[in-house]
Amino acid sequence: MSSDRTRELLLEFERSHSSIRLVFNDQRLGVTRNFERCLAASRGEVIFLSDQDDFWRPHKVEFVMSQFLRSPDTLCVLHDAEIADERLRLLGTTLWDTIGFRRDGSGRQAINATVRGLIKHNVAYGSTLAVRSSLLSIALPIAAGWGHDSWIALCGATAGQVRLVPDCLSVYRQHSGQETPDRLLRQRAPMTHDFRSSLAKRRQDFLLLSDHLAAVLPAATIEECLSELKQVAAHFDRRSRLPHRHLARLPLVLREAASGRYQKYTDWKSVVRDLVMTTVPRQRGSE
Repeated sequence: MSSDRTRELLLEFERSHSSIRLVFNDQRLGVTRNFERCLAASRGEVIFLSDQDDFWRPHKVEFVMSQFLRSPDTLCVLHDAEIADERLRLLGTTLWDTIGFRRDGSGRQAINATVRGLIKHNVAYGSTLAVRSSLLSIALPIAAGWGHDSWIALCGATAGQVRLVPDCLSVYRQHSGQETPDRLLRQRAPMTHDFRSSLAKRRQDFLLLSDHLAAVLPAATIEECLSELKQVAAHFDRRSRLPHRHLARLPLVLREAASGRYQKYTDWKSVVRDLVMTTVPRQRGSE
């Protein structure tokens, strides 16, 4: 919802372009619910999300569509994007670079994502996502607390294929104070932050996703994915229950590291963070 002339200007634009259809909200829905409503109202076979004033490379649509044409099992396509400032001056990095995603062994070829890969490297940025409309009957509604892009990508990887395109098909314009700032900045939590509540939330998020998928897809066809989601939920659950005292955490963190779950779902930095992060003490008797 806008308080300036945006609505009036958009209506004028709609009147002069028959292919444009506007949908207005009577109240503020928030980012995820707004996208959910737009996706539900979309009519095309393939839906491209364009939620910001990013710059699309001229061949983006054609290239992404070629990925969908490769296989009817392709339900979602994600691509990388260069990052620029407000004036569209390139900053010398990409969205995938900011989260440390490396396409080892794939070179510059598109690859199929796995559920585990998307959990560890969340490359699902809404402005780089295109989705086949048939996925919407599986992905919608989006559970509370989830971003629309991550939720759709994980649903797509469970129900079919998600193609990861390493080419930078757009330029992501970075604004100060925007609704969803650079994911790298959001991952830099203060070392005095009580991180246990955020880890508990992540556990709950993955359990919600698991329950949702089990309700809309035949369990026999997604058994492996459901098992993966339950394992990652258990990983975050163990980390959320780490004691306040740093020394008492050591054997628990080492045990979790030895299990390989840090390597599967996060990285070695999470091991260090779990060992040194200062937390708010639990009430007596809770540890």
